Amino acid sequence: MRKRISLSTLLKKINELSDKVDRIEKSLLPKEKKWLKFNECIPPKSVCKDIYSMVTGVNAYTGFLGKLSEYYGCKPMEMYVDKTINPKYIAEYRPGTNKAYSRETTVKEDTVLHEFFHHLCYLNVVIVNEKESEKCADEYARIFMERVNGD
Repeated sequence: MRKRISLSTLLKKINELSDKVDRIEKSLLPKEKKWLKFNECIPPKSVCKDIYSMVTGVNAYTGFLGKLSEYYGCKPMEMYVDKTINPKYIAEYRPGTNKAYSRETTVKEDTVLHEFFHHLCYLNVVIVNEKESEKCADEYARIFMERVNGD
């Protein structure tokens, strides 16, 4: 036969377990997590150029995205082709998968950077207003490429 416990005892045990889970989750996070605002998130020109130099060959963005992720200290994002995504989008980032998908087999750098920005937001590396995220992603890609192409 099961032992009966009062509702207050049950709630107390649930709260204790919840506190333990919170402590465990916090212990798994990096010790010095730094969340960036938009104006702090774009790497300096020398870093942009160095990271962009990784764009070569058939799987051009694999090394580039790996190096970019390393710079931010986050999980890398992967880029794939999926011709079934909504025709009104060039590409889309799928939260929780660390993957972005493009309708086309050839993808422009600014598209990859735009989706990578969404990846940074999803991972809470960069904090922006959700309503502004599309505009910020475009701006991130534009400024990054300006730094790559600038003298």
